[in-house]
Amino acid sequence: MFLMLLACTPAPDSEKTPGGDDSKGVGDAPTWYQDVAPIVVENCTGCHNPSGPGFDLSSYERAAAMAGAMANATSAGRMPPWGAKEDENCAPTTPWKDDRRISEAQIATLAAWAEAGAPEGNPDAAAATNDPKTVGLEDYDLELGPVQPYFTQGDADELICFSIDPHATGWALLSGIEVVPGNRSIAHHALVFADPTGASAALAGADGWYDCGSGSGVNVPEARLLATWVPGSPPTRAPEGTAIPFEAGGRVLVQMHYHPGGKVGEEDETVVRVKLAEGIPTAALYQTLVGNFYNEATGLEPGPNDRRGAEFRIPANVKDHTETMTYVVPDGVQDLPLVSFGAHMHLAGVGLSVKLNKGSGDQCLLNVPAYDYDWQQLYDYNAGLDEVPTVSSGDVVTVQCTYDNTLDNPGVQRALDEYGYDEPQDIYLGEGTLDEMCLAMVGFVYQVR
Repeated sequence: MFLMLLACTPAPDSEKTPGGDDSKGVGDAPTWYQDVAPIVVENCTGCHNPSGPGFDLSSYERAAAMAGAMANATSAGRMPPWGAKEDENCAPTTPWKDDRRISEAQIATLAAWAEAGAPEGNPDAAAATNDPKTVGLEDYDLELGPVQPYFTQGDADELICFSIDPHATGWALLSGIEVVPGNRSIAHHALVFADPTGASAALAGADGWYDCGSGSGVNVPEARLLATWVPGSPPTRAPEGTAIPFEAGGRVLVQMHYHPGGKVGEEDETVVRVKLAEGIPTAALYQTLVGNFYNEATGLEPGPNDRRGAEFRIPANVKDHTETMTYVVPDGVQDLPLVSFGAHMHLAGVGLSVKLNKGSGDQCLLNVPAYDYDWQQLYDYNAGLDEVPTVSSGDVVTVQCTYDNTLDNPGVQRALDEYGYDEPQDIYLGEGTLDEMCLAMVGFVYQVR
């Protein structure tokens, strides 16, 4: 993120102070009003605005002060945040919707602007700008929860399930779901489920919540995953012509993973925003999680550094450690379209890929070669249902995760600092930040008529 770059990024040349007499233009260098503002407004200010999660870049003065940081972050591919990329290991052939990557020419413009001292240009001849790319549900129909504020019970990780009555008297068809964390400093991730039987109400009681236990379960029958949230992720949106079904009389169940980081009594008021589908969708969107397999019987493959058979263990002080997991599509599945994917690991994770084998070689579905825990999201294919990859019974989905468990990985250093360790530790499968995961989120579609 830009904030991490400030300490090591030089300010613009003091002889070309932004706003000074010589900042209107420097030779043929790009200027804010003529060249840079159209790039920044469209691609950055959806988050980097006075009320957004990032520092403000909506004015010349604000942006000029961050010119070097913007040039560094865009040149390195860290900004705009977009993890799904192509490399020699895995190159998806289906394009992504709302791909936030900017062009090489735009990256060069930002670099040249910073190098020239961030000249302002002529505001009276400003180039036209497009609207910012936004990441939230701007026109949601319902906001659900919280029943009441929740306060963390201790200083360790917690999995808390919140049961919410949406007062759905008939079948609802949803086109979008967004989790809005109330306290991002402790919100590790959230899973949103449909509870069709309403059994969570009794477990939650008057407080509206209960301890979920461990793992990705919620301890109610027939619970179905609707949406996910991890830091940096946009809302879950159903592809055109599809909808997310929700049963009449059911409840919305939100599993929050809190990571208090040693603090006690932290307050959170997370809400879920919902947009209703328009028209009569012809297909239903579902989501599932593939991975976190812990032995060979569940799908964990033997790998490097294993001591006795397949084990999920990332040894201390080892770079480029991989864990590979395979999932065989069960009987009864025929040509299900795959429409979206996401990657989830913790702070030692540095890369994740998802491949599909239908018996004639691997097809790359998702590749996140430079995984960033702070910018996770669900990636949607930009293609019709007749153009996306499909799965049938017997097909094999492979999820491979790569980890760097050394002090060269800033994420590992961050996790060690939280737990008070000086040296890397062996890491195992688990919920905590100094544990690890290897999960792919997969969205698929059932035709309903």
